[in-house]
Amino acid sequence: MGIAIFDRFCFERWKFSWMDGVALLWCATPVFASLANGLGLYDGLSAFKDAILVWFIPYGIGKLYLQDWKAAKDLLWGIFLGGLLYVPFCVVEILMSPQFHNWVYGFHPHEFQQSIRGNSYRPVVFMKHGLMVGMWMMSASFAGVVLWVCGELPKRWFVSWIPGWLPVLGLILVFIACKSMASVGYFFIYTACFFAIRRLNFRIPLKLLLLAPVIYVGLQVSGHFPNKLMIAQVEAIVGGERAESFVFRIENEEILIEKAQKKRWLGWGGWGRSRIYDDDGKDISVTDSLWIIIFGQKGVLGLLAIYGLFALPTAQVLRNFAKADLKTAKITAFALVFLIIAYLNDSLLNDMRNPIYLLISGSATAWAGSLVRKWEPQIFPGIGRSCDAAFSDSSNISNQSTRYL
Repeated sequence: MGIAIFDRFCFERWKFSWMDGVALLWCATPVFASLANGLGLYDGLSAFKDAILVWFIPYGIGKLYLQDWKAAKDLLWGIFLGGLLYVPFCVVEILMSPQFHNWVYGFHPHEFQQSIRGNSYRPVVFMKHGLMVGMWMMSASFAGVVLWVCGELPKRWFVSWIPGWLPVLGLILVFIACKSMASVGYFFIYTACFFAIRRLNFRIPLKLLLLAPVIYVGLQVSGHFPNKLMIAQVEAIVGGERAESFVFRIENEEILIEKAQKKRWLGWGGWGRSRIYDDDGKDISVTDSLWIIIFGQKGVLGLLAIYGLFALPTAQVLRNFAKADLKTAKITAFALVFLIIAYLNDSLLNDMRNPIYLLISGSATAWAGSLVRKWEPQIFPGIGRSCDAAFSDSSNISNQSTRYL
């Protein structure tokens, strides 16, 4: 509504690309699933409308307003500052237990028992789950480190005795205190990848991390993933008691995959049709990960669309971002795609949908196209530069003739 009222002419700068087609395909997958399951066109269009609101509008805002690396850097700043604003809320809930949801809305968004961690608590603040807060604080901490390393932070905050790095350190400490093990692992892994790329232009680890969720989901869908071997390895690393949650999740995914295979390509549609029920009609399945939910509801088409929405612009940025720009402020925009890759990997474990990653995807789609490297003949390398010079000379002659006339 804000765009329609105050900036309705902004759509004139929208350049439609095939990546936008992937985003629209993702929003349209419920229509195909509803028609394939006899649920009717109205049911599919209703789900399509919801998908436009939840998925495409954040993506579209990112593409409209974050079209260059400077705007993308502003988004990185916004994520960092948003994390700083969350710090006092997280501290209160770590010490006193998650209560902001109860105080403001009158209910707790999930089982309270899942928030208890040792002698303290895992904060929820105003989000769906503590795991979602962990991913948000991880993103903000990573953004702070990137801005710090690139020299974008002020040397002093507000007063002379607060150095620029102190808020970043405080944010990281509070983030670790949120006790989200997976998010802490993501933070250290992607921070290491950032330094490897910035110092050495070593992109292979990040490319492998981008491929990891695609390969994992592909093997699970095809039935070739070694679940038993993975369970044995996890139990050997963290112990049998701490691995119980992981084993329970894998066992649930196995029965959900078995049912999803019956509607493999377009899924079962909505209304809980992809879940498992006992003889009394009681739901006995637990769906933790985003990918298994999508596979059950929207099939292989839905998986291809959702991973295309996030992975394709990320892959284009990874491939075409110039080495020379790694030493400039442009790397702050490049760092945003790290967060998309972290979200894709987290979607293998959880279903925590945050529109910030759709903003990043839309932004990457907009400015990734400008990163495409200019083609230059390889047999005679000088020809490309000579042609560029010739065109430059001809344009200068044309400009001079125009001025003369």
